[in-house]
Amino acid sequence: MSTVLEFYSPKDLLHRTSVREGETKLGQILPTISEADFNANGPLNYRFVIVGIEEDYGVRANLGRGGADKAFQAFLQHFCNLQDNRFFPSYSVAILGAVVPTRSIDDDHVEALREATAELMLPFNVSLNELRTVVLFLLLLEVVTTTATAVLKAQLKRMETL
Repeated sequence: MSTVLEFYSPKDLLHRTSVREGETKLGQILPTISEADFNANGPLNYRFVIVGIEEDYGVRANLGRGGADKAFQAFLQHFCNLQDNRFFPSYSVAILGAVVPTRSIDDDHVEALREATAELMLPFNVSLNELRTVVLFLLLLEVVTTTATAVLKAQLKRMETL
């Protein structure tokens, strides 16, 4: 099963961002990595590079509910609308894009889904450990966001009582 890597541009991030005066959202400031930069020999100067994998063959091959192929877009919509703040190291994060399969397979073709899962290749050289790092970062981001929100709410509550 072949895949393509769709590179995102700053315009793609802004399209997902609800811009409001007086606020700076991540979708307004996060850099994207162009195809030329990605294919260059030099290192990428970011600690974290976010890339989505938009497929759900394995889930559906195991007779589960499809929809995981839409998870990255849902995440990106939310992520782009987070406010930039001192608790998140936006200077060390970039958005690459999404890995997308080149064909679709209906749910009732279970054997074809299983074959596609076995053949699924990422269009770039990345180890499973590197991919896990990205996933762990996304989980960490949720924890940081939740914690920062709780801290800010507590500070606001203390300020109201003064």
